[in-house]
Amino acid sequence: MRFSVAILGLVFVGGALHWASVLGAWDQDRGGGRIHALEPQPVSCAALPESALQRAYGALTLGRLQDGSGATLAIDELDERHLECAAALIALTLRTYEGTDFDAFLCLRRGDLLYAQTNHPDRQGELEGLLAELAVTEVDGGGEEEWRRSELGLVRNLGRFWRSFYATPPVGRFGLEGVRVVMGSERIDGARLDEWESCFENLRRDLGGGGIDMRPMIPHRRALDELCELDSPLDWLDLDLPFRTPSGGKAHFLARFVWDAIAGEWFVHRAGTVYPERHDPRLDRAYLIV
Repeated sequence: MRFSVAILGLVFVGGALHWASVLGAWDQDRGGGRIHALEPQPVSCAALPESALQRAYGALTLGRLQDGSGATLAIDELDERHLECAAALIALTLRTYEGTDFDAFLCLRRGDLLYAQTNHPDRQGELEGLLAELAVTEVDGGGEEEWRRSELGLVRNLGRFWRSFYATPPVGRFGLEGVRVVMGSERIDGARLDEWESCFENLRRDLGGGGIDMRPMIPHRRALDELCELDSPLDWLDLDLPFRTPSGGKAHFLARFVWDAIAGEWFVHRAGTVYPERHDPRLDRAYLIV
């Protein structure tokens, strides 16, 4: 089908996670629970509830933790920074896809929105084509979400697409007890880059089945090669988060986050949705747009 082919160009979307913003001071108290308000640049991001963080920490306790070599780690072997970072990523993932929260989605890539709007006008054209296929005609009407008031057309159109494509959540239930997190830090030169990329491919192969792995719709504003040329090691975190589709099928959300030491933020380098069993896209739209 024409739409099913066109949508694949949007399924793999990159962006940035500002670690310091996610892990800053917990200085608000709403309804008896601590909530960290994420910095509103260029659009305000959804709050990160303590309940989501508690679930994320629980997942890390039950799941598999590994270092870059594949060796198993105990949770008490992680320093506080790495533990909090992993928990924040999982919590934001829950917030984004369980409730199809577009503001939470923008938290992971707000540092790249202006870059994508200015330097990748092709992405705007792709979105307009997808919106036409979805027969989405309204621009900003209805609702109070701040993305509707953004000056960036890319943000407004992506929000319209998100709301239309995810009329119902793409996740039936996350299997937090099966989470797998791999954390690495080492020098990656040109000769080792292919080997480093293949480690992510190994995660996919371990799961079997098929999946979706496409180029970013919102690319990071700094090339990986530039980060590999720095004197400091390259830090990354691989996340494998299993879930059930709305129709009950098995699936996994895979993502590789890389630390941009120049900007002081994390971004999604690669990601995708893997289906260990046969998946019929006509049953549900279980694509986790990243």
